[in-house]
Amino acid sequence: MAFYKPSSWDSEVLIDNNIKWTPHIIELITSNDIKKHLTDLAKNFENETLYPILKAFKLLPDSDKK
Repeated sequence: MAFYKPSSWDSEVLIDNNIKWTPHIIELITSNDIKKHLTDLAKNFENETLYPILKAFKLLPDSDKK
């Protein structure tokens, strides 16, 4: 799948199913890559940010404490 349309500063041009171009950002993402990346980001957020804050305020149930 490929098509091109004129783009302004905030529009996108879809090159194919895995490549999206914007004037300032070029992304090469397959659906598996983005799923893994988001899963990793969510785990990192939980482990490094969310759980320490909840633990500091004693808001974690005993079963969720890590």
